[in-house]
Formats: sequence, structure tokens, C-alpha cells
Amino acid sequence: MKTQLTVEESAHLIELGVDAKLASKHTLGVQTPTDIPNVYHKVGGGEPIFSLSDLLSILPKEIDDYHLSIEVSNKGYDVDYELWDSIEDRTFFMGSSFAPELIDALYQLLIWCLENGHLKNEKK
Repeated sequence: MKTQLTVEESAHLIELGVDAKLASKHTLGVQTPTDIPNVYHKVGGGEPIFSLSDLLSILPKEIDDYHLSIEVSNKGYDVDYELWDSIEDRTFFMGSSFAPELIDALYQLLIWCLENGHLKNEKK
């Protein structure tokens, strides 16, 4: 089970306005030797990486009475926002996303939320 996004996916969320401080993981970078024996310095790294739990905490739990819903099947995960209408006795959906891995479905839904103004982000 995949539990974290790639550096590129994480960077894309940051470009869309997600605060990098919300990422619970960071890359380690590369240790390179210096002129002093047994002394290294870090080059690169420190890039934020969002985890499964990060995405769950960032996504709104509700949008205009539509509730975040996660359904599991033998083919993957279906995540969306659902509204059940008791008068019409049916469910309405918005922002639906499906993927074999839960984190990928949540990532797609988070992008949808950002692009459709359903999530306050640091760019606004």
C-alpha cells in the first residue's frame, strides 16, 4: 500500500497553494564528503512529501452539506463528496475520484478541491 506522494506530486500540491508546512515528511538529501575526513554536508533534499494522513487532514470533511466519502472495492478506492436527499431518496456526488491506491484517489480529489475553490490555500 502506497502511503506517501512522490516529490513531484507534493510539489504540484504546493504549486496549487497547499502549505508545505502541512507535509509531515521531507526527503533526506545526499551526504557529500568535505575536505575534512569523516565530515559530510547535506546537498539538496528537504523537499516536502505529503503522506496519506496529511491528505486526509487537508481535505475538507464537508463541502456545502456534501460529506467526504471513501468506498473500497476489489479494484481500488472511490472517494468523493456525497449528499443523500431523503426527499428524492437518492445520493448526489461531486468531485469523484477513483484509483487503485487510496492516496492517489485522495490526491486527485484534493487537486479538484483546490482547482474548484473548495479549499482555502496559501496562494489566495
